[in-house]
Amino acid sequence: DCPPWNCSERFQASITSIGSPITMVDSLRFKDLSGKQLETLQGVVDANECKDLLQNYLGLGDRSADKVAGVVVDFHFYNLAFCRNVGFSPAKVSTFCSIMKELLLHDVDAVHRRCETSFDDLKALILKHSVWRPPRSDGVFSKEDVQRIAEFVTNSYYRHFSLYRAVLAKRAQLILEQTP
Repeated sequence: DCPPWNCSERFQASITSIGSPITMVDSLRFKDLSGKQLETLQGVVDANECKDLLQNYLGLGDRSADKVAGVVVDFHFYNLAFCRNVGFSPAKVSTFCSIMKELLLHDVDAVHRRCETSFDDLKALILKHSVWRPPRSDGVFSKEDVQRIAEFVTNSYYRHFSLYRAVLAKRAQLILEQTP
């Protein structure tokens, strides 16, 4: 494992000699929240102001008019609060928030989705962002970060998985017609 900030100068030179730094395939680092947006969020103390900014930055619906959008904004707000509590860097905050956004979207888009399937997807996304093997994976998180994330997501998202599914997921509808 060789994260970019610990690599030898020779290896770094070989990476940048190609032209531009290597871009990771499907990396979620700074995908949904930019460094500038995270800097703005970091300076916000008021919860409602923070939720308003998240709603804007993530392109979510109006939480004051739509209760479902309010649930999604709260979901992202508490993910951000977790990142602040553990002292994640901006890259880690952005990556974690994007992972959770993608996970929630996959979980609510499927008509039938089990918690175990969702957890398998989470593990794959975390692994992809915990091992530095360009261009296949991006080493954003350390082993300790992964343990903290697993504990948080288990105690927050997966504890309320059925609730999120009931409020946000598509519903299967069966229409039966009887003909004589």
